[in-house]
This record gives sequence, structure tokens and C-alpha cells, in this order.
Amino acid sequence: MKKTLSTAVLAASLLMGACEQKPSTDISSVAEELRKQPYVANVRVCETEGATRNIWMFRQQHYVSQRLLNQAFEILDKGVIEGYKSANIIQEDIFKGISYLASKGISDVFSEGIHATSMDYNPLKLVPGTPGKFRYNTRPQETYTPEYLYNTTIAEMRRDAHVDEKMFPYLPGSALVAGMKGIVNIHPAATQESVNKGVRNPTVEYLYDDREDLAIRLIDHVQKRDSILVYGAAHAFAGFESCGSPNPEVTESFKDNIYEFNKNTRTDKFNFIEITPTNLQREYH
Repeated sequence: MKKTLSTAVLAASLLMGACEQKPSTDISSVAEELRKQPYVANVRVCETEGATRNIWMFRQQHYVSQRLLNQAFEILDKGVIEGYKSANIIQEDIFKGISYLASKGISDVFSEGIHATSMDYNPLKLVPGTPGKFRYNTRPQETYTPEYLYNTTIAEMRRDAHVDEKMFPYLPGSALVAGMKGIVNIHPAATQESVNKGVRNPTVEYLYDDREDLAIRLIDHVQKRDSILVYGAAHAFAGFESCGSPNPEVTESFKDNIYEFNKNTRTDKFNFIEITPTNLQREYH
């Protein structure tokens, strides 16, 4: 059954979009500058005719807790500590990329691993004056900061894998590190319900295509001209229709999510820019 936002949240999201009157981003110029950076291996630009918004996606390898390692094939293949070393240097590349985009005024980051309690997450409830700090509609008493989420992950790392931030300072996530430094606002790229459903229904269709659709919907609700998405390298958001070809490195994510969203949306369409970090390319090729 298709989820919809409440009227109040939808109105709030549209209001946020109406309030933002930034000039359009020259994505070709920014993409070309990114290609010159030592922490970027490849930038794939997928433009859609008439699109006025942009999603800048960094492909990531991320921390996975010990209790979920049976699902983390890329880490298991390398061994736990080697996998964490790989993820840490990849996250450092992404942090540098996020910092570069933030210097261009692109400062809203949606990150895999950060999830809202429900689809009633309200992007207007960012806490004034505190970059990256947000609340949820359904539980207004809960306030999550990058520091809280980072430290929660560190505690889990220490308990499950006997490692800490001194060994792997970027492992809890590039978005959280950037949020802690105050250069970006962080947003959820999933809901708690979607995480629970993934545990109950670990099918390729759900774990890939449906979760990708949800991430785009959450970005759409915030109504920013430019948004950064940090998501697993096994996910492909753009394919034949939106980009001329699928990413040949992705073999299990088949839906062209960007094309489907743009075809059906009543709001502004998205361009999609996919960024592969240098150390991701080195570690897995």
C-alpha cells in the first residue's frame, strides 16, 4: 500500500521549497571540478529535460554492526577489520566531497543509516542555529544530533568489534562527521518502518529498488534545489532512461528510480549526479 505524507507535512515541505530562491546550479561545471579532485574516481551526470533540482549521490561502503555482518558480504569477503579499514578511507573521501559541495552552497545531506521514525518526518523542524540537528513529528521530545548518532555508532563499534574512533574516525559516517563540524544539515534517507521491513522481507526488490524510491521521496519532501545523498555502492538510482545506460558496476539494482520519479512527479524533476570515491574504486576493483 502506497504511503503518503500528511497534509500538514506536505504543505510545510512545499512552503520550504517556495522559500528557497537560489539560482540554479551549474552541474556541468561543479561535476567537472569534482572530477579533478584526488578523492573522486568518477562522476556520472544524468540530466533530465526540464529538471530544476539535483541529487548528488556519493557511492559508499559503510560501517555495519557485528549483529548485521551476516548481511554485509563486502565486509565479510575482506574480513571484519580489513573491511572497516576500507570503509573508513572511503568515508574520508566522501567527507572531502561533501565538504567541497558545501563550499558551493550545497549543504543538505541525506544518509543511508539515518532513519526517521515515520514518513511524518518534518524537514521544517530543524532546530534553529544548530546545523544537522533535527526532530521528528511523531516524537517531538526526541532531538537527534550528529554527535548523538556518531557516539551511538562508536559505542556499538567498541562493543561489537572492539574498535573506536581513534582507529577509524570516519567509519560512523561521513555525513555525521560533516554534521558535527557544522558544515551540513543531515537528514534521514529511510524510515524505521522501512528498516524493520527489510529485516522481515530481505528480497532484492525491497532491499534495493523500494528503498531507493523511499530515499528519493524523502529528498523530494525537503524541496531543496540541491541535495547530497550518501548511499551504498551496490545501489543504482539511474539507468537506461535517465542516464543512457546503467552503471555496469551494479548488478542487483535494476529499477531506474530517477526516471520513474520524474515521470510521475507533480513537483520539480531531478537531475542525478553519481560520484564514485577514489578509494571505493581502488578497494573493490
